[in-house]
Amino acid sequence: MNKYTFVTIFREGVHIHQAEGTDITEAMVNWAKIPDKKIKFIGHESQKEIELAIEEEHPTPINGVDNVWFFMVRTRAGLLMVNVIQTI
Repeated sequence: MNKYTFVTIFREGVHIHQAEGTDITEAMVNWAKIPDKKIKFIGHESQKEIELAIEEEHPTPINGVDNVWFFMVRTRAGLLMVNVIQTI
């Protein structure tokens, strides 16, 4: 298992969490399922939206940087912009 760090920009804050996975896709699914991200304005409904949207999301590798990706998820609460770094 690899560890990935998720740096999420949402509304007025930057939120950092970690999740594990065998690859970036599995880590994204695991990140989406973290029940207590404590992101202001993300309630139960938005959490479910994130979990559903993440299954369709394909992260974009950042050119010139190894093991770094970007993706976005739109919810009723707003747009989450997420940078992911393979940490270990």
